[in-house]
Amino acid sequence: MRSTKRTRALIIVAVATVAGVVAGTQAFGVVGGHRFASGPGQARYGHLPNTLSNHSISNCPAAGQTAQVQLTQGTTVLASASVLSDAKGKWAVALSIPSNLKPGKYAVTATCSGGGTATLSYNPQNFKVIPPFCPAGSTPTTVQCRQRPTTTTTVP
Repeated sequence: MRSTKRTRALIIVAVATVAGVVAGTQAFGVVGGHRFASGPGQARYGHLPNTLSNHSISNCPAAGQTAQVQLTQGTTVLASASVLSDAKGKWAVALSIPSNLKPGKYAVTATCSGGGTATLSYNPQNFKVIPPFCPAGSTPTTVQCRQRPTTTTTVP
């Protein structure tokens, strides 16, 4: 009887551990796919960087494959860059982005291909353009902007 309780307890711990690993990887967007890094992840409208830096975390399957990175919104490709992977399948490329991106969410996608056929697709990354602060006297309903945070001073 005592060993049955111990076995049951070990099974519960094992299931909880597996569930924690799965939940943790899903929280970080790592759901069984290939990963790359893209940064920065956001910028303020009117102060966009000239480029997004991208590099592989998961390597291309073979050396000399074309790694292509795209900035998209929906099905529209707004920018694209490509580079050949090195002898280990690693790659890094800067993606020039349009300076007139409107506030909103964009996707950064990456693939590896050989001979024109995609052999590996990476989990997409997000790039967000946040609205500027509202000019004095305006509200977010009249201008696409965000309110400045208000600070209050508490006197003890």
